[in-house]
Amino acid sequence: MSKNCILCEKPLYFWNQPIFGKGILKSLQRVCSSCFMRVNNKSPKTASNLKRYELSEIKNLLDLNKKIGYIENTAGFKVNTSIIPKATKATKATKDIGKWEVVYRKTKRWTQLGFGENDKFPGYGRLYEREFEVWYCEIGSKERKKVQKFSDKYPLNYNPRNPQNIIGEDVYTETLTNTKGYESLYTALDNKNRRRWYFALIKKKPLWIETERAIELETEKQTEIKVPEGWDLVKNHSEKWEALGYNNEFPGYGKIHEITFEIWYCNVGSKEKNNLTELKTELAIYQGNKLYYFERVYKQLNELNDVHLNFERLIRTNGYEQLYSATYKRQRWYLGIKKMTPRYIFTAGAN
Repeated sequence: MSKNCILCEKPLYFWNQPIFGKGILKSLQRVCSSCFMRVNNKSPKTASNLKRYELSEIKNLLDLNKKIGYIENTAGFKVNTSIIPKATKATKATKDIGKWEVVYRKTKRWTQLGFGENDKFPGYGRLYEREFEVWYCEIGSKERKKVQKFSDKYPLNYNPRNPQNIIGEDVYTETLTNTKGYESLYTALDNKNRRRWYFALIKKKPLWIETERAIELETEKQTEIKVPEGWDLVKNHSEKWEALGYNNEFPGYGKIHEITFEIWYCNVGSKEKNNLTELKTELAIYQGNKLYYFERVYKQLNELNDVHLNFERLIRTNGYEQLYSATYKRQRWYLGIKKMTPRYIFTAGAN
């Protein structure tokens, strides 16, 4: 089995692969977390069932194969193959691989570069200085108004970073499939002012920094697990771990709490809550109050069972203890924490 990502050829380790084997293709070849997110951004349904697809189908989805026109492949999605990559570009990309400095989260280098949490979080992947042309059209019109420039530093597959100063609060961008000749094109619907905003990527400059998730250092591996007083240690793969049902959906490592969520979605451009549901599950809390691994929550809903969502924490909580959101198609889903009750279970890795 290959020890490198089959798409970008990056070496694979346990810390840069999707959990629960989600990055394994039908052919048993593997992809890294960054490439998995690229697939998810193109087709969340495909990403959640990656083991059903062949490598050629995934390459077609990401426009990595040389084709002409549009085709319908066996995976059931349409692929734009009208742009034929030049061999010179492929050669240049191969030469550039050695220029990228990989920086892991929670390292000294991460801090030196000014990266951090919330607004200082740079995203995961290869960072670019991006320049967008921005404008809006009145609803029902195609006339461009207030044309301006907008810049950020983010991975190419991420939506424009913090555009609220231009489009306003509670207005969210989404990716357009039809890029109208631009490398990428994003839109945001402002119903209040009856405007549709557009962000067109016109320039990009590599920063030669590639960010990755934090890794477990060798010294940390050898450190004895410090279990908080009054909490029971439960290790991954143990009988108690399995009895608690944690093999089904990973709860994370740390202090396990039973958390009551309210989950709902709003159609893009609207604030009306749809499908408001209360759900309970058990999740680990990291570093005081951080949560991850929301699959245990939203996969309880039939409409999201086969979808991979990337929830981000919001600064405004709207009365909840914490509030998270993620975009799927033309819906923005929300997870609001109503109550957290400690289970006095402390989870940790098997080793």
